[in-house]
Amino acid sequence: IVPVLGVSDIAISPKDDKLIYVATGDVNAAGDGNSLGYPAFTYGLIKSTDGGSTWNTTGLMFDVSQQSLISRLFIDPTNTDIIVAATYSGIRRSTDGGATWRMSVNGQFRDMIAHPTNSNILYASTWAPVGGSAVFRSTDNGVTWENMFSVSSANRIRLSVTKATPNVVALVASNAQTNGLDGVYKSTDAAESFLELPTSLNLLGWSSNGGGTGGQGFYDLAMEISPTNANVMYVGGVNIWRTTNNGQSWLLSAHWTGSGAPWVHADQHFFKFHPTTGVLYATHDGGIARSTDQGISWRDISNGLKIQQQYGLATSNINPSITISGSQDNGTSLTKNNGSTYVRTLGGDGMMAAIDYIDPQIMYASQYNGQFYRSTNQGN
Repeated sequence: IVPVLGVSDIAISPKDDKLIYVATGDVNAAGDGNSLGYPAFTYGLIKSTDGGSTWNTTGLMFDVSQQSLISRLFIDPTNTDIIVAATYSGIRRSTDGGATWRMSVNGQFRDMIAHPTNSNILYASTWAPVGGSAVFRSTDNGVTWENMFSVSSANRIRLSVTKATPNVVALVASNAQTNGLDGVYKSTDAAESFLELPTSLNLLGWSSNGGGTGGQGFYDLAMEISPTNANVMYVGGVNIWRTTNNGQSWLLSAHWTGSGAPWVHADQHFFKFHPTTGVLYATHDGGIARSTDQGISWRDISNGLKIQQQYGLATSNINPSITISGSQDNGTSLTKNNGSTYVRTLGGDGMMAAIDYIDPQIMYASQYNGQFYRSTNQGN
């Protein structure tokens, strides 16, 4: 039995969609030096051969006391017995469907992505809390790796490739000191060399005008390149930005409060184009959003996802149909009818909540850093 404290990546065999690998643990919540404060280290890689109905362990397993993480997975589309795993204790490779593994290269690896047309070429990036995140490349299907490029002031790098121009690989780097933008870089020769794209904006911050220096790049960092045009790229931190001219200028694609752009929930973690429809998906702390027009407009499609992470919940002693609860990144929610409908009564991170034992008109809610709120009219 493997307790699941989170999932960092899922890989589905391109030849058999019932063959699934899941990297347990939550790479965004543990081991970054900016942890959200709860343990989420990996138990290892688990495997299903029946579409997720049952699961088994693989040869890549950890004890949580080792405080390791599996960040990204790759299944070779030409030989699905070959799996490569980027972990915080090196890149591991299996040639027998996950039964046995060998170490390919040591290091703390946070991202990994494959060349879109040549599965022998893989790219990976390291996690470096004090700076010095690097891009590694393998040209032999993950057997050996070479350090190709380093950003000395970056703690984290997100990689992206495109079928439009297969030898293009781009990256966005988070600054180790500020967690704001360190830079956007692009290679047109399969990572032989990189060029920094010019931008004076902080694409990872909170501001709608790209101002400020801070951000949460250690936690939210996303990038995607259009599959039809390598000059169209998307970068995500707190918000979403896009360029249509190879980084010469950037447009605000979505904002966490809807200031000057369509609203999309804050804290972007991953972007992905649908392989045939051209729909762009953004996954964030509120669920999933999608764009059907290359990031000009967005629609939230999170309805029905049962993924809200609760910090605290209280039910009225007088009227049990009244419940107030705080949740990670999704505010404080209040229901007065046994959960038939909910109202979000406070934003941000909702922490512990309480209802007065005698008078349910009096309620308490809290947010991060010890901010407490009191209502005397039942949350109105």
